[in-house]
Amino acid sequence: MNRESQEFWGVNMILIDDSNSRIHAFANSKYCDDLLKDMKEGQIYEICNFKVKDYLGDEKFRAVRNKKHLFFTPHTKFQQADTIRLNIEKYAFDLFHYDEIDKLEDDNRFLIGVAHLSNYPATRVFINPEHYSVDRLKKSLEEEKIVPEVVFMPNQPKPAEVTKKLLKVKEIKNLPKDFEEGIIYCEVTVKRFMDKSSWYFRKCTGCDLELEVQDAKFKCLRDGGCGRIYPYPEKRFRVGTLCSDETGSIAIIFPDNEITRMIDKTVIDLHAECADEAEEEKFPEILNFLFQTEIYHKP
Repeated sequence: MNRESQEFWGVNMILIDDSNSRIHAFANSKYCDDLLKDMKEGQIYEICNFKVKDYLGDEKFRAVRNKKHLFFTPHTKFQQADTIRLNIEKYAFDLFHYDEIDKLEDDNRFLIGVAHLSNYPATRVFINPEHYSVDRLKKSLEEEKIVPEVVFMPNQPKPAEVTKKLLKVKEIKNLPKDFEEGIIYCEVTVKRFMDKSSWYFRKCTGCDLELEVQDAKFKCLRDGGCGRIYPYPEKRFRVGTLCSDETGSIAIIFPDNEITRMIDKTVIDLHAECADEAEEEKFPEILNFLFQTEIYHKP
């Protein structure tokens, strides 16, 4: 709906499939008479003969984080899928850490949870919807909380003090596989990055394993994994380096918590600063501070 002329332009929709993937769809006012009459929100439909287009650039206020969107045409057909028994959620959300909201709000390509950003018909805010997670939360609030009993043991011995050792690279390489005597550190210099193309990975939030790509979807397929599908998975740092001291060299992988602590940014923060999705895959310039830097590391 045009705000000034009140002219009806068409219908915006968010379509969700059985893997919880979402895509924006638009039906021009010329083609949506049957849609407004026969298509009901929350029902499952089979749709065919539509156009798929890439986003061309800085299209503002996208409702979902998808590279493409759908357009209904005069040839688009749809029918209710009464015989297909699929478990499709009515609601789907992208969840981010609260401290990331300010930076995400600056990226005007996507809508976030700020109601005043847009008045488009496809933009809605649901408070406590009919969702299994909300039901679970309500039940947990009604359950009686069990306060653990505190037991005081005045004669309890103090825990043994953990020893800390600063070792050279050569000494670390000669340690036995079953070495468990305290904590060891090394002082090394980062000589080079081992693989700049894989500086982050997509993580399964259910079992903390790395997700695999199968049929253009991110799935938890590794041994011991939960098998879940993630349309928009969480991203974590994993920076591989080759480090040295005067006695030798050793490969060190910096995990997400260490990189985040050093640069005070997450992978999502760095991606939010990128101009497009191609730039998101490039090795971030901010991580080059590690090169030729002397560090203390706990292997």
